[in-house]
Amino acid sequence: MTTRPDPVTPFALNTPLFNVLAGKRVVLASSSPRRKQILASVGLEPEIVPSTFEEDLPKSEFTGDAVYEYPVQTGSKKALEVYKRLVEENPEDPPDFVISADTVVVKDEVIMEKPADAQDNLRMLADLNGNKCEVVTGVTVIWPVIEAPGFQMRSLCERTVVRFADNPYYLLKAAAARCW
Repeated sequence: MTTRPDPVTPFALNTPLFNVLAGKRVVLASSSPRRKQILASVGLEPEIVPSTFEEDLPKSEFTGDAVYEYPVQTGSKKALEVYKRLVEENPEDPPDFVISADTVVVKDEVIMEKPADAQDNLRMLADLNGNKCEVVTGVTVIWPVIEAPGFQMRSLCERTVVRFADNPYYLLKAAAARCW
């Protein structure tokens, strides 16, 4: 099988946004292979600097519609921690952009905790079985500016409704075990 030249790809990312990012120091405040892969899929190869933010905001303070603010605030705090740390380490070479994200699963306006083990994962899958939930991601980008406080920050929230089919127990058990 012969491969034909791809006439589209060389020009697909020739957009104002990517022209601005060319040659910039873009930092991903995460060690997530999936987040790195997402950025790579759009032509970005960020520097990886995981955040040390504890991700310990009290979920009890995020009730009702405020539940969607949890990943936005967590993502913002992760990005800010990395940005400040990099500026303190080398004020002469601050990052041009720091990108961070946080994702949670919300069911009935309650944030579901990450499963502790395979058994907890099975319990969560059984709870979601035949039901729906939302996967909520908060994304934050920080970049330097001259005015105080020395940076700008923008965040967004993306919500996706996920509907689970009513699956037999053995499938749930296999899925729960596979994740561990």
